[in-house]
Amino acid sequence: MTTTIGYVPTSHLDLFWLGDYKTCLERGAFVIKQYLDRCLETEDETFLLETTVFADYFLRKHPEYREHLVRLVQEQRVEVGTAYVDRWENLILGESQIRNIQFGKRWCKEVLGIDNRLTTHPDLPGLAPQTAQLYAQAGVDFYVTSRKLFPSGAVWQHRAPDGSSLLMLNYPRHYIYTEIALEDAPPEPEDWWRKKVGLRQALEGFPLGTILIAGSAADLTDRETFRERYGDYLEGLIAENRRSHPDLNFVYTIPSKVLQPYLDYDKLPVYEGEVPSVWGVAADEEVAFFRRDRALESLLLTTETLAAVADSLKLAWLPASSPNWQGVFYESAFYAAKDPIQAGEELAELWRMHVFTQDHNGGGYEGSLSSFQKRVMQQRCFDYAEEIVQTTLSNLAQQLAGSGSVALAFNPDGRAWSGALKAAMPKERWEAGERLTGASGAALPAQYDQEAGDQVSFYTLVKDIPAVGYQTFPVVPADLSVQAVENPCSVTTDGNTTVISNALVALSLDRISGAVTAIADRQRGCTWRGHNIGQLAAYVESGSDVTLRLDESTPPALEVLERIEEPEVGPLFARIRIHKRLLDAAVVQTITVWNHSSRVDLQTQIRWWGAHNWQLRQALPSAAGIDDIAYGTPFYGSAWSSYVPGSAPRNPDEILVADYHHYREVQNWLHLRQSDGGLTIATLHPGFYYDDAHGLQAVLMRTSPSCGDHRLFWENAGEQTYTFTLLTGDADWQQADAQRLAMHIHRPPIVQITSRAGNGSLPDSQSLLRLEGESVQLSALYPAGAQAGIVVRLVETAGKTDTVTLQGPMAAENKASATNLLEEDPHSLTKEADGWSLSLAPWRIQTVLLTPEEA
Repeated sequence: MTTTIGYVPTSHLDLFWLGDYKTCLERGAFVIKQYLDRCLETEDETFLLETTVFADYFLRKHPEYREHLVRLVQEQRVEVGTAYVDRWENLILGESQIRNIQFGKRWCKEVLGIDNRLTTHPDLPGLAPQTAQLYAQAGVDFYVTSRKLFPSGAVWQHRAPDGSSLLMLNYPRHYIYTEIALEDAPPEPEDWWRKKVGLRQALEGFPLGTILIAGSAADLTDRETFRERYGDYLEGLIAENRRSHPDLNFVYTIPSKVLQPYLDYDKLPVYEGEVPSVWGVAADEEVAFFRRDRALESLLLTTETLAAVADSLKLAWLPASSPNWQGVFYESAFYAAKDPIQAGEELAELWRMHVFTQDHNGGGYEGSLSSFQKRVMQQRCFDYAEEIVQTTLSNLAQQLAGSGSVALAFNPDGRAWSGALKAAMPKERWEAGERLTGASGAALPAQYDQEAGDQVSFYTLVKDIPAVGYQTFPVVPADLSVQAVENPCSVTTDGNTTVISNALVALSLDRISGAVTAIADRQRGCTWRGHNIGQLAAYVESGSDVTLRLDESTPPALEVLERIEEPEVGPLFARIRIHKRLLDAAVVQTITVWNHSSRVDLQTQIRWWGAHNWQLRQALPSAAGIDDIAYGTPFYGSAWSSYVPGSAPRNPDEILVADYHHYREVQNWLHLRQSDGGLTIATLHPGFYYDDAHGLQAVLMRTSPSCGDHRLFWENAGEQTYTFTLLTGDADWQQADAQRLAMHIHRPPIVQITSRAGNGSLPDSQSLLRLEGESVQLSALYPAGAQAGIVVRLVETAGKTDTVTLQGPMAAENKASATNLLEEDPHSLTKEADGWSLSLAPWRIQTVLLTPEEA
């Protein structure tokens, strides 16, 4: 078998790296035109265009190339990666990853006329366990990447928890041109760009004999940059290789041609699990970005679910302002081109804005401008989504029977929701004694939280808000009797220890240090400790935003306790505030122990002043070792100590091997286990660190320089707020249903205090869709867009086969079909007496389309 070296001319097209996104898109169009022109001028040259956002922008700028691009794609001379943007995997939530795939696949079908089977994410620092399932359900067979593992290159199978698999290809060494050396141990060159990979080593990873080499000179580089770095154009290097090595076959190709034969090859290595990130960026760049990103995702999911409910109830949900809404490329400058959102595309374009900001870069040159652009786009998305929510709830209130002021609560979950419902009312109404009442007519237990201008935020304890539905709570003067509270908290102080306890949990606070020393699960008899829970420490960093390197010669700076406020004890919770100082930054920590569940909230507010080169960490309750820690990944949970063999940092600008085993980027939750119980930590914060000396810590903030532009430091000045919700439960994270607990915390019902019109016909409480089953959860529910109907996304969250039944008016009024992630290829479900039933294998993600019978 003749060994073939296949080259794919390409340029890694970053959306936020060597400039802001407008600069990068313009540069991308310039680069793409060069390579397409080469394909048109030659008979054999090829080109890989990584993401559809760049392909789309190129055709907007050069519409005259549309027919050329379509023809070259059909001739398999040009390949376009199916992802919309080159997004993170370890940091971006599962629904965003699905929408990213949907945008890309649909663009390829509508514009290029192809069912694209390839995605490429060359620069990503990690890989999520469920990636294979997501792409397999979207008809993608091939995934091309780099970094993080297999430095000599490899073709391999990645298997998802549900059994789906995906063909993966790692470029040898990196996504840049790599010379193949005939000797096994090629010498180390002085020039990093000239580093070689041995032929025998590379062939071990490509058993069918064709080694794929990226013909790129790195990020947003064109042909001239390639010539400058490698001494010649790619075609010149290939011609020289053909002359020097006539026994080898040197060709132009595209990734799908190399990977296609492996679909029938059954001897590839198969790996499962996560490749943890080899970057440490979760707590720098703009430290609040990922917390905002996750809060926005929760709001978007609730918004589109509310829109689907409104459609079902024949209610309008778009606000009057929607014809003036602006999309991704909008600029407020008066002379700039606008980007109006088209009627009927509002929800899709909100998601597009959200996904657009999730490109894997945030630093680099003009990184501060990129962060500003992302923040502006996020805020615009927040504003539009909140307008939809307020408009829909107001329209719903107008159709309710009865009159008078009510709190209208909408629950987006597929099951009934009980807990502490957060609402807000005008300050004068709260001070006048107005409260919410339940079905019994008694006032619901309520407790003031904080003031926000002329609004008072408060919590009210409620039970069983209907699944995907709403419930009203009349607002009346609180001279009525108040419902009794179960498990009231007590606060005692003995010497230097304050204990806040109820029948479920007891928390001990050391008044000398201001740290939590123990959290006792009184139901299971186990106690959670750590290394001074809540304590803050600041370490001097010596690297960039990627490297996570500390100055070992400088001891960490520790917090200083200033004072502890008197505890607040109320009907719903007991709360204590601790004032500290760290590096001249004021810190307020608020600890809340709840009565209604075994739950403790730890909130830390830091008024940071922008000092450089610091890493701030906060101690959390800890397990005995990393074998006892699991954490959230998209639609799954990963064990801290288990990951794909061979995972490791590859380049000198990535985190050290010594830190690689300690640092993790997390989605929505962590879970700790002991022999007699477990603790789920629900949080929007993404960065965590573990070592034996300090236990589990949250990496709150990093103020290091950008690895792309050392003039830029991520100062993160201003008030930063971090919240960790601690929930005791079963020792095993699957039995504890950690994913569901986190969803319950992060996507609570939304509430609007409003007035009923008095002449409506809708009942005060109603469920439109509910799930009957044990472990299947509702991931998303939204209008089907161009086709009539509703899309329901289900996910099994506890690792067991579960049968779920869809019930309620939405199910009864429609026929149900199981589809792929693109809402295509429907297979009709069989309707049972009590609704539409289907069985989901462990960890299965399943999309169901509900359509009217006449459709």
